[in-house]
Amino acid sequence: MRFMYDSVNANNLPANGDLYAGYVGGNWPNFIEISKKFPKKRVVSIAVQANEDAQVLDIESGDATPDQAPAWVNRMRFNGRKRPTIYTSRSNMSAVIAALDAAKVAHPDFWIADWTNSPHSVPGAVAVQYMTTPAYDKTCITDPYWPDVKPVITKRIVHKVTAPVRKVAKVIKRAVIKHKVKSVIHKKA
Repeated sequence: MRFMYDSVNANNLPANGDLYAGYVGGNWPNFIEISKKFPKKRVVSIAVQANEDAQVLDIESGDATPDQAPAWVNRMRFNGRKRPTIYTSRSNMSAVIAALDAAKVAHPDFWIADWTNSPHSVPGAVAVQYMTTPAYDKTCITDPYWPDVKPVITKRIVHKVTAPVRKVAKVIKRAVIKHKVKSVIHKKA
């Protein structure tokens, strides 16, 4: 499990995060500042309004609304973002899903706020913000490939073709050829 921190103040973020998240707009646009502070870490971008482009759309009071999610998700996909993500509270997740379903938009990834102060998963979510403090919020990421990490193949398994398998393949090949010859003969007759 990986851990991600976000805050409206980049100076409040602890140095031990696996990932960080920052805002591209709104009252605290700190994505660039966080990216500079943690140059070797992945920083996830958060949009607070549906007209902003980012990895995540923040749907909560004062930010984007559930009915804005479908158009934002479609626009992000059109722009080439493979895994657009909606951040919202666990209690608001069903409203966002209803808006997506009504618009017939495939579900994006979900980053859910569910403050239990203990890392956990939420069905249907790739990440769970489980702790909020006056300085920062902490999230556990339950999907090893989110936000857009590609799986790495560490070992390829090659199956050896055994003699009996080769024999069966030859028999099948002969039968197919024989069938084709018979079909040609019947067509000529």
